[in-house]
Amino acid sequence: TNPKFKQAEEVYRSLIRAVGDSRTPPELRMVRGRSSVFDIAMFAPKQHRVLIEERFVDLTQRLPPSDGPHALALILGHELAHFYRSHPWALEFGNAFANRQRQSEDGGAASTSGHVVNLEELRRLESEPDYFGAFYSFLAGYHPLRIASTVFDAVYREYQFDKSLSAYEHLEDRKAAAQEAQARLRQLEPLFEAGIFLSLLKDHLNAARVFDRIAADFPGPEILNNAGASLANESLRWFT
Repeated sequence: TNPKFKQAEEVYRSLIRAVGDSRTPPELRMVRGRSSVFDIAMFAPKQHRVLIEERFVDLTQRLPPSDGPHALALILGHELAHFYRSHPWALEFGNAFANRQRQSEDGGAASTSGHVVNLEELRRLESEPDYFGAFYSFLAGYHPLRIASTVFDAVYREYQFDKSLSAYEHLEDRKAAAQEAQARLRQLEPLFEAGIFLSLLKDHLNAARVFDRIAADFPGPEILNNAGASLANESLRWFT
């Protein structure tokens, strides 16, 4: 019944519907105030939960009203991407905002298992959920990467992050990762819309080719269903 949780849950459910995956999604839980074990949000595989801090929800409510849902989609989509993309490393490293791992002497990040991951690899692993989470958000009607810089500025001020974070988590690096994801997404958004328009124009074969291209990156049920429906419609041209 908490209105803050209901606001976050509405965005969360919209993202899950957009993904359309048959697997049971993680349960959403909101931690009152601030968490003692993570910052902002995290995917907890063992608990099969996505956790979000009330503190961050409060921050989104201080943004312009039209930006709040997109800010929630930015973070929740990122965490859901860890689950739907089956990232085994999410358990050890949490998200790009939390810096609670020991740093190795050679500049890598040491996990709880003692495995050292290069900072460039960590940056790549954390930019991928930005990309996939943003596409799921796009399908759900949100555009989180367009306000990512604004959200990150507010987050880093609120949490006073840069003083203690490892190099790959610094504000400018985090913005750069989001901008890279946005640049990749800009290539797919018009492609998806083109597939829709081709379907409306009954150019089903080319529509199927477009959706197949998108499915190479996002093999979700909605995209695959669009490709299959387009091919089925094309095949009907050969029957009376």
